[in-house]
Amino acid sequence: MNRSRGGRVDVDELLTTSKEPRRYELVIVQHSEIARATSPSERDRRVVDPPCILQLKIYDKRGMLDDDAMRSPYWVVHCMLQGDHEKPSQLLQGQLTSSASYVTAGWAHQAGCYFIFNDLTLSTPGIYHLKFLLTTVRALPIRPNELPVLKVIYSRGIRTYAQKEFPGMSVTEPCRLIYQRTELARMAISIFSSTAPHMMELSEKDTKNGGVDTVTNVETLEDVEKNVKYVNLRTTGWVQAIPLILKVQIGLGVLSLSSAFVSTGYVLGTVTLIFIGVLTTYSNIIVSNYLQRYPEIDTVSDIGYSLFGRVGKEAFEFAFIIYMIMIVASGLLGMSTALSQLSDNGACSVIFVSVMAIAVFLLAMLHQARYISYLGWFGVSCIVVSVMIVTIAVGVSDRPAAAPAGDYDLGLSAGVPGSFVDVMSGISTIIFAYGGLPAFIPILKEMRKPSDFNKSVVVGQGVTIVFYVIVALIVYTYCGQYIASPVLGSAGTLIKKISYGIALSGLLIGAVVVAHLLAKSIFARVFKRSRHFEMKTPQHYVYWVLTVAAGVVVSYIIANCIPYFDLVISLVGALFMTFFVLVMPGLIFLMKNGYQRAENSALKYWFDWVASVFMVVFGVYVMVSGTYATCILLKQQYGDTTPFSC
Repeated sequence: MNRSRGGRVDVDELLTTSKEPRRYELVIVQHSEIARATSPSERDRRVVDPPCILQLKIYDKRGMLDDDAMRSPYWVVHCMLQGDHEKPSQLLQGQLTSSASYVTAGWAHQAGCYFIFNDLTLSTPGIYHLKFLLTTVRALPIRPNELPVLKVIYSRGIRTYAQKEFPGMSVTEPCRLIYQRTELARMAISIFSSTAPHMMELSEKDTKNGGVDTVTNVETLEDVEKNVKYVNLRTTGWVQAIPLILKVQIGLGVLSLSSAFVSTGYVLGTVTLIFIGVLTTYSNIIVSNYLQRYPEIDTVSDIGYSLFGRVGKEAFEFAFIIYMIMIVASGLLGMSTALSQLSDNGACSVIFVSVMAIAVFLLAMLHQARYISYLGWFGVSCIVVSVMIVTIAVGVSDRPAAAPAGDYDLGLSAGVPGSFVDVMSGISTIIFAYGGLPAFIPILKEMRKPSDFNKSVVVGQGVTIVFYVIVALIVYTYCGQYIASPVLGSAGTLIKKISYGIALSGLLIGAVVVAHLLAKSIFARVFKRSRHFEMKTPQHYVYWVLTVAAGVVVSYIIANCIPYFDLVISLVGALFMTFFVLVMPGLIFLMKNGYQRAENSALKYWFDWVASVFMVVFGVYVMVSGTYATCILLKQQYGDTTPFSC
């Protein structure tokens, strides 16, 4: 299926100087293995098995995949032979040219431009290597039979048997296993690939059956694979992704959510809670679709690069790192509070933060997200159970634990009881509760089937919204202005210790998940182009441990410098999460998804456009006003407090 997103693609224009430098990558995703020698007159022809399949990737000057260029129907791959053999005229027969086919669900469910050679035969027993040349029929030749050769790659050896010795057709390797070896195949093939587009004359002899090049002694993939162990990072199913999404969302957000209602009241608080939940679900799907369309994007910084170039890349990455670090710091503060309550303030809070930082570091070193997923189920259960215990306890108790003796007023209000500063701080806290989007990116990259990630998002967000509304309304109704932050301290001494004891494991797992995803994102940015990225080398594990340690240490320092759990949550929600869950998705649609105007109905396109504009405008307003409000409250509470004090 050949189609273009925004109209016709002029390949001649793509090859002009103004469009270069452009990098062409031709990858063999399925190698031919065996063949039976077939004479030209033989009726029972046996083609090489399995068919050879190639994928074309075109990168623009920014290093991003150029989807428009790959959708052009004018790309062509020509197949030849190379090896030690003499040049018989009929050695290679069949369909020696393959035109481009753009498919929306190719290898490993990745859309892309593919070429298939399913009708190749060899006439003489031996071991042969195929040579593939990428060109374009749209480019005008300077001389007859001359076309631009943009890329040249070579296949593994194909063993061709005599008729009596042929063992039979082999079983084609499953697509999933083939794709796992694709990156390694690219490394082996790159030894023989051309490094820049060049011009090569195709003579009549080369363009006919049996054309043979003189390059010899090509190393096969087995020679490269022999001493290499491959790390498969795509191991997470959509069900396994749900607890990761829930843990990132529910872990810290729910602990300060009820206190936001003290400033916003019933109506504004409930409407904002549901509205932000639905809006962030929509924004999550926008980003998910964008990442599936551009699979080369691995981190938030890659999104920034695709939108604003080098400056955007550095700005987005800096914001993301600070955002994740402060989430881990918030988790350390929550765990420190839990240990203080359980021990009746038995030690300095700095000691508690130190102990939990070490625990987070040790657990975050688990290498693959599917292992963290198992911890995620347990972490979600602990948080949910502890919060529900507090919710039930405040509902059946006679009075809030923090209420004064005698008569008291809960201060419940349907309107907006707080000042502008208090309201904006509360809205920022609500946005924080839905701020898991940046942490979703590494989860999606480890999905076995990325297209299933939207299901994980919808289920995870739906559960999160329902849970938030139930907890926030019940706790606010029965505690009013006497809600503690974190909320686990709102139901008296005994219930407080029980809930903190249960929640401690969940808080730990929450910090572990975020620290792991932070390290994975940094690791992918720094070592993506290194051979140590996916290979089990000693350097791979050393770099990974150092990356995890760096993130945890900085979080530990911040947790001891800003020891106010609720205000840290509000500041992160206003300054970072609002940008990542509202502004960034809106910019993605407005700047990169304009092709949907041609693919979707006018109504859907304009709905998406209006929603994206709203997300950008509303998000910028909350970023400015919410950050201002939180800074005012932080200044009021900081007083004479010093860093690393008990």
